[in-house]
Amino acid sequence: MNKHIESLDCYRGIAALSVAAIHFNINSSFFNSKFANGLFVQMFFVLSGFVLLINYINNIHNFNDIIKFIKKRILRLYPLHLFFLLIFLIIEIAKYFMFVKYNLSPNEKIFEKNNFESFVYNLFLLQSFLEFHSYNAPSWSISVEFYTYIIFSIIIYLGITKRIISLIVLFIIIYLTKFKESFGADIGIQSFLSCIYSFIIGSISAYFFLYKKINLKKSILVFLFLFIFFINIFLLFFINENNFVYLYPLLFGFLFYLTGQIKDNTLIYKIIFNRFLIFLGKISYSIYMSHLLIFWIITQFLRFVIKLPTRMDEFGNTRLSLTNLEANIVTILCYIIVIIFSYFTYKYVELKFYNKNNLK
Repeated sequence: MNKHIESLDCYRGIAALSVAAIHFNINSSFFNSKFANGLFVQMFFVLSGFVLLINYINNIHNFNDIIKFIKKRILRLYPLHLFFLLIFLIIEIAKYFMFVKYNLSPNEKIFEKNNFESFVYNLFLLQSFLEFHSYNAPSWSISVEFYTYIIFSIIIYLGITKRIISLIVLFIIIYLTKFKESFGADIGIQSFLSCIYSFIIGSISAYFFLYKKINLKKSILVFLFLFIFFINIFLLFFINENNFVYLYPLLFGFLFYLTGQIKDNTLIYKIIFNRFLIFLGKISYSIYMSHLLIFWIITQFLRFVIKLPTRMDEFGNTRLSLTNLEANIVTILCYIIVIIFSYFTYKYVELKFYNKNNLK
């Protein structure tokens, strides 16, 4: 049975838009705020662990169930990934012809990172294990998440036994002892371990949500939810750097645990989990996967068609030279186009396979 908690979709939408802010790298208030945008990817991982455990803790009983689960995850992730991978490949080829014909040099050397080898890595969802980002850079996260899904399905098949719990606890101890400094890494084996860690925290939170709900009065539950909700907002948007970011998944997991218990007829639910945020959550995967492409297209249009002024950044890359106001306008425009474009990719790429295969 699909146990969908609609309010959780809002966090996906907020996270996707927040990740986009760092990639819209022009002189806007969104980019210059430097909030903890990298942690929003970890929020995705925690949320995935939470949602998948709720839906599959009692639904993977044999090897065929594992295969069915993995097939569903592939059909959920891969079509959109392949769609954008091919677009970025076409762009790379176009850059080559523009260089040959018009001597237009891009910021990154053509086919240096986006080459045949990295294309193969992307094709098999192994791109996060490269030492650099290639093609559609944000897709590194679906690489590590997919292989985390496989581990998850095997664990659920084996059952939540004392031995499995001991192994999970051992992994958390080892991670916090040896690898916590690399929490939030987005390349290499560290990114994979970070994903597993956040995913596990989400799954543990979901287990408590299913079997260990706290019995509180409605008013106390709402107060506790608001307290944790605003702590998360404060830490993510106003505390840019600290030495305890590896503890954030615990806060995310507790937030989701409480969110699932807030009734949809309460005023606070209707305010925070409004229809627009839920809509953004539904198309959040498309937002996440499309925003870099849309930003690149818009900046190229502004550079070569509108001919806005440019500058060289500290890395020798050509950037648009915009005032803060101009950058804010361009960023808002990017967000609007991303949301519109994502609706169509969600409807005609994602849902095409989602509906066809009855994915949950």
